[in-house]
Amino acid sequence: MSWKITETTTITTTNNQKKASGASVSDASFINKKFCHRFKSMIEYKSYYSKEVNEAISRRYLLAMSILSGLSHGIKISITRSITTAFEQYMANIMWEEEAYSPADFMKEWQSYIHKHASWYHDVPDDVKNDPRFHEELAGKINQVVAKIFSEEPTAEQIETLNAQQEKLGTDYDFSCKAEARFYIDFLNEYEKKKPKG
Repeated sequence: MSWKITETTTITTTNNQKKASGASVSDASFINKKFCHRFKSMIEYKSYYSKEVNEAISRRYLLAMSILSGLSHGIKISITRSITTAFEQYMANIMWEEEAYSPADFMKEWQSYIHKHASWYHDVPDDVKNDPRFHEELAGKINQVVAKIFSEEPTAEQIETLNAQQEKLGTDYDFSCKAEARFYIDFLNEYEKKKPKG
Protein backbone atom coordinates (compact mmCIF):
# COMPACT_ATOMS: atom_id res chain seq x y z
CA MET A 1 0.00 0.00 0.00
CA SER A 2 1.25 3.48 -0.82
CA TRP A 3 0.97 5.88 2.09
CA LYS A 4 1.78 8.99 0.03
CA ILE A 5 -0.52 11.89 0.92
CA THR A 6 -2.52 12.77 -2.18
CA GLU A 7 -5.29 14.82 -0.62
CA THR A 8 -5.24 18.61 -0.59
CA THR A 9 -3.22 20.08 2.25
CA THR A 10 -4.97 23.11 3.73
CA ILE A 11 -4.00 25.42 6.55
CA THR A 12 -6.86 27.66 7.62
CA THR A 13 -6.10 31.09 9.04
CA THR A 14 -8.41 33.69 10.49
CA ASN A 15 -8.81 35.80 7.37
CA ASN A 16 -7.80 33.61 4.49
CA GLN A 17 -7.64 30.06 3.19
CA LYS A 18 -5.24 28.67 0.63
CA LYS A 19 -5.02 25.23 -0.95
CA ALA A 20 -2.24 23.38 -2.71
CA SER A 21 -1.99 19.78 -3.86
CA GLY A 22 0.62 17.44 -2.38
CA ALA A 23 4.09 17.98 -3.78
CA SER A 24 7.66 17.42 -2.78
CA VAL A 25 9.74 20.12 -1.15
CA SER A 26 12.01 20.21 -4.17
CA ASP A 27 9.02 20.92 -6.43
CA ALA A 28 7.90 23.74 -4.18
CA SER A 29 11.29 25.41 -3.66
CA PHE A 30 11.91 28.53 -5.73
CA ILE A 31 14.74 30.95 -5.03
CA ASN A 32 15.01 34.30 -6.77
CA LYS A 33 18.72 34.90 -6.17
CA LYS A 34 18.62 38.64 -6.75
CA PHE A 35 15.65 38.98 -4.43
CA CYS A 36 17.34 36.92 -1.73
CA HIS A 37 20.59 38.82 -2.07
CA ARG A 38 18.84 42.18 -1.79
CA PHE A 39 16.94 41.23 1.33
CA LYS A 40 19.93 39.49 2.86
CA SER A 41 21.81 42.76 2.52
CA MET A 42 18.90 44.57 4.16
CA ILE A 43 18.88 42.11 7.03
CA GLU A 44 22.56 42.76 7.65
CA TYR A 45 21.65 46.37 8.33
CA LYS A 46 18.30 45.70 9.98
CA SER A 47 19.41 47.44 13.19
CA TYR A 48 18.78 50.73 11.39
CA TYR A 49 15.09 49.94 10.89
CA SER A 50 12.13 49.94 13.24
CA LYS A 51 10.91 46.69 14.80
CA GLU A 52 7.94 46.54 12.40
CA VAL A 53 10.14 47.03 9.32
CA ASN A 54 12.63 44.44 10.61
CA GLU A 55 9.84 41.88 10.99
CA ALA A 56 8.53 42.63 7.48
CA ILE A 57 12.04 42.26 6.01
CA SER A 58 12.54 38.95 7.77
CA ARG A 59 9.20 37.61 6.52
CA ARG A 60 9.90 38.70 2.94
CA TYR A 61 13.34 37.07 3.04
CA LEU A 62 11.81 33.89 4.48
CA LEU A 63 9.20 33.73 1.71
CA ALA A 64 11.89 34.09 -0.96
CA MET A 65 13.53 30.87 0.20
CA SER A 66 12.36 27.34 0.82
CA ILE A 67 9.89 28.27 3.52
CA LEU A 68 10.25 25.27 5.82
CA SER A 69 14.04 25.39 5.75
CA GLY A 70 13.89 29.07 6.67
CA LEU A 71 11.85 28.49 9.83
CA SER A 72 13.49 28.27 13.24
CA HIS A 73 14.80 24.92 14.46
CA GLY A 74 12.17 24.82 17.20
CA ILE A 75 9.29 25.41 14.80
CA LYS A 76 10.56 22.74 12.39
CA ILE A 77 10.75 20.24 15.26
CA SER A 78 7.23 21.21 16.35
CA ILE A 79 5.88 20.71 12.81
CA THR A 80 7.47 17.26 12.57
CA ARG A 81 6.14 16.32 16.00
CA SER A 82 2.62 17.48 15.10
CA ILE A 83 2.63 15.33 11.95
CA THR A 84 3.92 12.29 13.84
CA THR A 85 1.48 12.67 16.72
CA ALA A 86 -1.55 13.32 14.53
CA PHE A 87 -0.71 10.42 12.22
CA GLU A 88 -0.20 7.94 15.06
CA GLN A 89 -3.41 9.12 16.74
CA TYR A 90 -5.32 8.66 13.49
CA MET A 91 -3.83 5.20 12.89
CA ALA A 92 -4.71 4.22 16.46
CA ASN A 93 -8.31 5.25 15.83
CA ILE A 94 -8.51 2.87 12.87
CA MET A 95 -6.50 0.12 14.61
CA TRP A 96 -3.76 0.47 11.98
CA GLU A 97 -6.00 -1.15 9.37
CA GLU A 98 -4.79 -0.42 5.83
CA GLU A 99 -8.27 -0.78 4.35
CA ALA A 100 -9.66 1.85 6.72
CA TYR A 101 -6.98 4.42 5.93
CA SER A 102 -8.20 7.63 4.28
CA PRO A 103 -5.83 10.51 3.40
CA ALA A 104 -8.72 12.95 3.74
CA ASP A 105 -9.60 11.71 7.23
CA PHE A 106 -5.97 11.86 8.31
CA MET A 107 -5.67 15.45 7.08
CA LYS A 108 -8.74 16.36 9.15
CA GLU A 109 -7.09 14.77 12.18
CA TRP A 110 -3.91 16.75 11.58
CA GLN A 111 -5.81 19.99 10.99
CA SER A 112 -7.65 19.54 14.27
CA TYR A 113 -4.44 18.73 16.13
CA ILE A 114 -2.45 21.73 14.91
CA HIS A 115 -5.27 24.15 15.68
CA LYS A 116 -5.73 22.84 19.21
CA HIS A 117 -2.33 21.60 20.33
CA ALA A 118 0.56 22.62 18.03
CA SER A 119 2.51 25.63 19.27
CA TRP A 120 4.11 26.25 15.87
CA TYR A 121 0.76 27.08 14.26
CA HIS A 122 0.43 30.21 16.37
CA ASP A 123 4.10 31.16 15.97
CA VAL A 124 4.17 31.17 12.16
CA PRO A 125 2.93 34.49 10.66
CA ASP A 126 -0.31 34.40 8.67
CA ASP A 127 1.41 35.60 5.47
CA VAL A 128 3.64 32.52 5.65
CA LYS A 129 0.73 30.18 6.40
CA ASN A 130 -1.23 31.69 3.50
CA ASP A 131 1.57 31.15 0.97
CA PRO A 132 0.74 28.25 -1.41
CA ARG A 133 4.39 27.15 -1.36
CA PHE A 134 4.13 26.62 2.39
CA HIS A 135 1.27 24.17 1.83
CA GLU A 136 3.20 22.38 -0.91
CA GLU A 137 6.23 22.01 1.33
CA LEU A 138 4.06 20.83 4.22
CA ALA A 139 2.56 18.13 1.97
CA GLY A 140 6.08 17.00 1.13
CA LYS A 141 7.04 17.04 4.81
CA ILE A 142 4.00 14.97 5.73
CA ASN A 143 4.94 12.35 3.13
CA GLN A 144 8.50 12.32 4.47
CA VAL A 145 7.46 11.90 8.10
CA VAL A 146 4.90 9.18 7.33
CA ALA A 147 7.45 7.29 5.23
CA LYS A 148 9.92 7.47 8.13
CA ILE A 149 7.34 6.09 10.56
CA PHE A 150 6.77 3.05 8.35
CA SER A 151 10.47 2.54 7.73
CA GLU A 152 11.32 2.11 11.42
CA GLU A 153 11.20 -1.62 12.12
CA PRO A 154 9.96 -3.00 15.45
CA THR A 155 12.68 -3.53 18.00
CA ALA A 156 13.64 -7.00 19.16
CA GLU A 157 12.14 -6.17 22.56
CA GLN A 158 8.83 -5.11 20.99
CA ILE A 159 8.65 -8.28 18.92
CA GLU A 160 9.36 -10.45 21.95
CA THR A 161 6.78 -8.60 24.06
CA LEU A 162 4.07 -8.78 21.42
CA ASN A 163 4.67 -12.44 20.68
CA ALA A 164 4.33 -13.24 24.38
CA GLN A 165 1.19 -11.11 24.73
CA GLN A 166 -0.50 -12.61 21.69
CA GLU A 167 0.30 -16.15 22.73
CA LYS A 168 -1.12 -15.47 26.19
CA LEU A 169 -4.25 -13.70 24.95
CA GLY A 170 -4.88 -15.77 21.83
CA THR A 171 -4.73 -12.81 19.44
CA ASP A 172 -3.06 -12.60 16.05
CA TYR A 173 -2.40 -8.97 15.12
CA ASP A 174 0.13 -8.21 12.42
CA PHE A 175 2.54 -5.32 12.86
CA SER A 176 5.29 -4.01 10.63
CA CYS A 177 6.79 -0.88 12.19
CA LYS A 178 7.87 0.43 15.57
CA ALA A 179 4.89 2.78 16.00
CA GLU A 180 2.40 0.04 15.14
CA ALA A 181 4.09 -2.38 17.54
CA ARG A 182 3.98 0.24 20.29
CA PHE A 183 0.26 0.72 19.67
CA TYR A 184 -0.51 -3.02 19.91
CA ILE A 185 1.57 -3.45 23.06
CA ASP A 186 -0.47 -0.73 24.76
CA PHE A 187 -3.71 -2.03 23.26
CA LEU A 188 -3.12 -5.59 24.45
CA ASN A 189 -2.10 -4.40 27.91
CA GLU A 190 -5.44 -2.60 28.22
CA TYR A 191 -7.26 -5.57 26.71
CA GLU A 192 -5.74 -7.89 29.31
CA LYS A 193 -6.76 -5.57 32.15
CA LYS A 194 -10.36 -5.50 30.98
CA LYS A 195 -10.57 -9.19 30.13
CA PRO A 196 -12.75 -11.11 32.65
CA LYS A 197 -10.72 -13.37 34.87
CA GLY A 198 -11.61 -16.92 35.62
